[in-house]
Amino acid sequence: MYLSLNRSERRLHRLKLWVCSGETLSKELAAKFFQYFGDHDGFKLANFYGSTEVMGDATYYVMEKYSQIDLFPTIPIGRPVDNCAVFLLDEEMKPSRETDTGEIWVAGQNLARGYVGGQAPEKFCNNPHASHPDYSRIYRTGDYGVLCKGVILYAGRTDSQIKIRGHRVDLQEVDRAVAAIQGVERGVVLSYGQQYENPEILAFVKLGPNVRLNVQRIESALKDVLTDYMIPQVIVVEHIPLLSSGKVDRQQLLKMYENTNNNDDTTIYLDYDYCDVKPEDMEAARALFETVGEVLGRSARGAISLSAGFYELGGNSLNSILTITKLRDKGFYIEISAFLGASSLGEVLRHMSTSPGGTEESESPKFDVVRMRHEHKNRVIEMIVSSFYEKSELERLRHCDVDRWDYAHFIEVYWEALLLADLSVVLTNNDGTPVAVVLNFDARDEPDVEFTWGMAKIMAFFEFLEGKVRDTMLPKGKGAILNSIMMATCSSLSPADNVAAIRQLEIATVNIARERRFLGVFATNTSPLTQQLGRDVLGFQILLDYQVNKYVDPNGDRLFAMAPDDLRAMVVWKPVE
Repeated sequence: MYLSLNRSERRLHRLKLWVCSGETLSKELAAKFFQYFGDHDGFKLANFYGSTEVMGDATYYVMEKYSQIDLFPTIPIGRPVDNCAVFLLDEEMKPSRETDTGEIWVAGQNLARGYVGGQAPEKFCNNPHASHPDYSRIYRTGDYGVLCKGVILYAGRTDSQIKIRGHRVDLQEVDRAVAAIQGVERGVVLSYGQQYENPEILAFVKLGPNVRLNVQRIESALKDVLTDYMIPQVIVVEHIPLLSSGKVDRQQLLKMYENTNNNDDTTIYLDYDYCDVKPEDMEAARALFETVGEVLGRSARGAISLSAGFYELGGNSLNSILTITKLRDKGFYIEISAFLGASSLGEVLRHMSTSPGGTEESESPKFDVVRMRHEHKNRVIEMIVSSFYEKSELERLRHCDVDRWDYAHFIEVYWEALLLADLSVVLTNNDGTPVAVVLNFDARDEPDVEFTWGMAKIMAFFEFLEGKVRDTMLPKGKGAILNSIMMATCSSLSPADNVAAIRQLEIATVNIARERRFLGVFATNTSPLTQQLGRDVLGFQILLDYQVNKYVDPNGDRLFAMAPDDLRAMVVWKPVE
């Protein structure tokens, strides 16, 4: 901006090499560079990438002409500097294919020994791809990259990938959508409340001079390019605070948000609209609206009213069960299927009652229940792979060489024994297509199977959790414990249908246990939804509640060290009367 103030003076034209490092180099800024200096006088713009742990910089890309700007989707971070090696690795520490996103790891003579006090040891580890002792150790940058035409493109921070209402969201994608809105001068997208049940996406927006945009218009524009669960709460600010380094002061923005919203977790101001509520329904409506407000908190999208839909307000599978549970605590009851199927809170209100309306088995089933048969095999494998390799939080955090096909192999090996036991259930929709499955065994009559190396580590973790509980706290002998070893649903199910399917599988398993005279059902759950459904609705007893990132395997490895503290594994039991 300074150079463009007076173009008649050729300022800084003897300075030929310019370096950008520490922040993303945008195409817009690179274009301004060449618009000012031109293409023909030997000016070079070098884009460097790195961090303190690798002595400042690890890769570079040099631009000498304006035409280079459009060679790639973004300005590359380039190739490794001398004496440095860069690896793009997937979740199993295997090299990513070209055009696939991989995490950036760095090795070489520029690598630090580690952090003071030995903190975060998982960031520095032995390099499985080293071909020379200078590269025997490797550092995890926490960034994503993509190999494109021989150079690396920066693809965002790993910590910019967050979970919102059960969906993974890349904050940088939201950031780009905000920045693209005409009239937005600067936007900063952050996540708030990852430690709570309902994290939010916040977009702090500074408008250009004389721009008339309000929050509603900005959010409306975002709805045209983002899916519902990605729409941020927009906050218009007069300025974006910066650190002394010139980088955005993200903590200051979050404090600003907290102060503005009285964000002390005791005072939350939400918009409750009781228009059209009949006097005789007011007590129940207040209980419903306030419960929805408690559950959704600041993430509630719009006024809580009779016409508002729970999912439109920001609800999801997990907090729908929490809402039903809290309503029961206040003396109001509603069947799960009625709550999940309601199009609005008004419809929820019509189904609410002050008396318990039957048992968990009394609701009309959403799907048909059938015993698992041979023709279900391919569909069962597909659902297990999708649910456990692609969606499960535990498996996504693994560093134990488990592959998606290990789960397919798992089913292949167990298949005949599962059919012979005749304890597993499949749910089908109207046309007979399986949409959910639960795999069950007699806990003391499971086949002896040798697993592949990665899968063996996963199964060793579950045996670590279940072994002592099963052997010291539960009935002895065959025919006593029905072990629910895996439960999976079709990825295409809506949040409401997903909850209904899981609930129906749990009830079907209890019914099988009762029919075959087992004394109870035993399982280990790592899914928060299944945990909450089992605990608060179906009456499972929690025998062990374990913090996953504390697990150390027999070799001394912390397989799930990167897991958040709130990721739990719960060993549960339900006696069958």
